[in-house]
Amino acid sequence: MTTRRLRRAAGGALAAALVVLGAPAVASATTISVATTGTDVAGCGVPPVAPCRTIQFAIDAAGTGDRIDVAAGLFTDPVTVDKRVTLAGAQYGVDARRRALPAAAESIIQIDDSTGVNVVADDAVVDGFTVQGNATACGMFLSAAHSGYRIRNTIFFDNVFGLYLGASGAHPTLLAQDRFEANNRPGAAGGNGIYADQGTQNVVVEDSLFKDNTLNTPIVLAAGSIPGVVQSDITIRGNTFQSENSLVLVGVDESTIEDNLFDGGAFDAVSVSGGSENLRIDGNTIRGKGRDGVRVRDPFGAGPSRGIEVSGNSITGSGEAAIHVLAGAEVGGLVTRGDRIAGNVAGIVNDDDDRVLAEDDWWGCNAGPGAGGCDTVAGAGAGTDANPWLVLGASALPGRIAAGGQSAQVTASLRTNSDGVDLGAALPFPSVPVAFAATLGAIPASATTTGPAASAALTSGAVAGTSTVTATLDNQSAQTSVAVVSITGPTGPAGPAGAPGPGGAP
Repeated sequence: MTTRRLRRAAGGALAAALVVLGAPAVASATTISVATTGTDVAGCGVPPVAPCRTIQFAIDAAGTGDRIDVAAGLFTDPVTVDKRVTLAGAQYGVDARRRALPAAAESIIQIDDSTGVNVVADDAVVDGFTVQGNATACGMFLSAAHSGYRIRNTIFFDNVFGLYLGASGAHPTLLAQDRFEANNRPGAAGGNGIYADQGTQNVVVEDSLFKDNTLNTPIVLAAGSIPGVVQSDITIRGNTFQSENSLVLVGVDESTIEDNLFDGGAFDAVSVSGGSENLRIDGNTIRGKGRDGVRVRDPFGAGPSRGIEVSGNSITGSGEAAIHVLAGAEVGGLVTRGDRIAGNVAGIVNDDDDRVLAEDDWWGCNAGPGAGGCDTVAGAGAGTDANPWLVLGASALPGRIAAGGQSAQVTASLRTNSDGVDLGAALPFPSVPVAFAATLGAIPASATTTGPAASAALTSGAVAGTSTVTATLDNQSAQTSVAVVSITGPTGPAGPAGAPGPGGAP
């Protein structure tokens, strides 16, 4: 298990409920129901009284820790969540990324005002809604004066922008399994899935889908130029950015972008600026970006960023460069390791005065950056140290098998660099497919790397001989041989003579 996966597993363990021995008994939470057919009267939503009509009436009547179940339907009245409650929509617990349901099955909140759903309470939960159609501002506003929000399984659609992400950091905030789609109405911060500029700390955005937010970007954390505003301890992981523009980090510190898929779209996958510090960009798949995979810049004059580490990513098909450091944008030297940098117009372009350290990356061929079949290094700055680099090799164990269905494990490995140093199985490297072919016997057409290696089983057929197995990644192939031998047992002793046959006809 990689380090980032261990961190993720640890995060899940921390989310488990805590049991405090000797704690006083806590009163049971009340569930209040809301439906478009209901009526806002005292006691509504709690049997035998019929449901409330508006979400706000139920929130006002609720106590701390209560749950409000909102039936499917369209709700257009203002909503302010000002206490610790759980708002549970009709699709509570149902992953918003894959929902393809009729509107009649969704709890839809459509508010046209300056905040949308206004959440101003620690530890409030919103789960299972569609929040849409705010032509004035965001679909939902999370106050920077509070924290501990849980926004899950919710669709943000057709707003000026999807969600305003403020969080004080006192409690961990989680956004998970949400969908931010086509938030492109004109207005301030329009065209963003998530926007923040008043302070965001101790936040995880994970396992969510961003698509068709075409006027701007999927996520903008933009407080870098505002004095006293802190953006730190932010993790963006496991998300899919489908044909989106850049994920923009301005003045973001001590944060991680990991295990995301950036698939197509204009500009960059990740744009870093505003004097950001100590960022890790790990384990992402970045493919087909119109400009750069990772771009470090300083367009606002806030000063250079520092402590940027890029490791274990697959960056392919970028229209300009896999990694691009602009002049004056970074101090101390950006570091890359274990990245797949292949099939881009350029590999690394460094226009900065500090050298980029890019040892032990894969450039698309065994000959190293700038060789035929490999990506290049370029730029007007201090240059890029890309030596040594990773090389592709192949091996088989055992190297000799019997015909008739025996198997050998064939491994394609990138754990050795061009200096011949074995970097070990813990080297960060992305999950990418390696193609396999064999001249004799059967082998799967491809296998995916786990760490810096991929393995497939060669199974012998009835024919003996030498099987040449080829493993191919990008523009490089490596070969190994497996002897397939025919095994014939020793001849046994002759059996007894048979009885004489009958005599012939006279």
